Amino acid sequence: MRKRRIIAAVIIVAAAVFASFFGGAARTLFYMSMLIPLLSVAYTFYVYLRFRIYQDAENKIIVKGEKTPYFFVLSDEDYIAYTDIRVEFLDDFSTVQDMELSHSYCLVPGEKNEYHTDILCHYRGEYNIGVKSIIVTDLLGLMNIRYPAPSTIRMSVLPKLSEIENISLAPLDEDAKLLRYSHSASDEPPDCEIRKYIQGDSIKLINWKVSAKKRELFIRQSSDTHNNSIVFVMDMTQIRSDDYTRIVTEDKIIECALTTADFLVRKNVGITVVYEQDEIMYEHIDSPLLLKAFYVKCAGIKFCASLTPSQLSGSLTGLTLNGFVIFAVSALTYELCETCENIIRLGGDAAVLLAGDSGAENIAALDKRVIFRQIKLSDEVSDILGGTDEH
Repeated sequence: MRKRRIIAAVIIVAAAVFASFFGGAARTLFYMSMLIPLLSVAYTFYVYLRFRIYQDAENKIIVKGEKTPYFFVLSDEDYIAYTDIRVEFLDDFSTVQDMELSHSYCLVPGEKNEYHTDILCHYRGEYNIGVKSIIVTDLLGLMNIRYPAPSTIRMSVLPKLSEIENISLAPLDEDAKLLRYSHSASDEPPDCEIRKYIQGDSIKLINWKVSAKKRELFIRQSSDTHNNSIVFVMDMTQIRSDDYTRIVTEDKIIECALTTADFLVRKNVGITVVYEQDEIMYEHIDSPLLLKAFYVKCAGIKFCASLTPSQLSGSLTGLTLNGFVIFAVSALTYELCETCENIIRLGGDAAVLLAGDSGAENIAALDKRVIFRQIKLSDEVSDILGGTDEH
């Protein structure tokens, strides 16, 4: 295009010089050369007004990492040809499959071309996909105009639920350690005393051997005062960053919660997920059905909380005492470091899952007994959580 502009400029200058020496008919040639850029501008603007593009996707709700059928239509509903049309696609959060992105399209009057392919959505959330902008170039290739697509496709992408066979969080990384958290842990405690049965006690706790000897019902009474609670605190505060970093970080936090909950449910262990959505939400998940319900909610939850993760955990002191608290956060703060240290001091366990690198310089302030995992924007959550336990 630059070469053509230079040639056009040389022609105009040469015509001007020729007209200044010879006048008369030479001036007509000069005026005609001046029409070249004017015609380019007029043609480009005309195509901008008249060109039509249509696009749509087969599914508007899909799971992260899935493809959905997609098509777009280029239409020349005019009386002149469109010689050089190019389209640019939104590519921050999605990728158009099997398309030559730099391709130039030429349409004759009345022609309508359909192009069918797939779009792959990379992140959870709501965002636009498809054609971002259109570039129209004039007949002589002297100039072009770029303008946004007249319509966009709004996609709702559900989070990905990854299955992992092991988890790199020490209190949960072995079946033996998981026993104290399992649904049946309190039914068969390893260390127990016995007392007489009281109406309302669980039949599962009856010690039949002792009851047969004493001819009276006795139950096992656990001498272990461990709370056996697992709490997952999701940081839902607003992430102040560019759109790409924001959406990917949100995606990592939610996927951490889902992956951990899925692992525990398959191990017959319950977990309480705590987060804020106008009010503090408590999602107790101990079955596939409850996990599915939480998964559906994750598609629409918003990162607009006013309470920090530390403030959320502060309201759960009674529930989390001697338990295991996991924080999935977008920033590691001194406040959170102090909260984790307090949980350790009270006899519990704590873990921090940092999505991204905000506040990573505060790792030194984190108690060495706190499990820490950093999940970078380029990492897969399943690779980090399902990896070996290294602290």
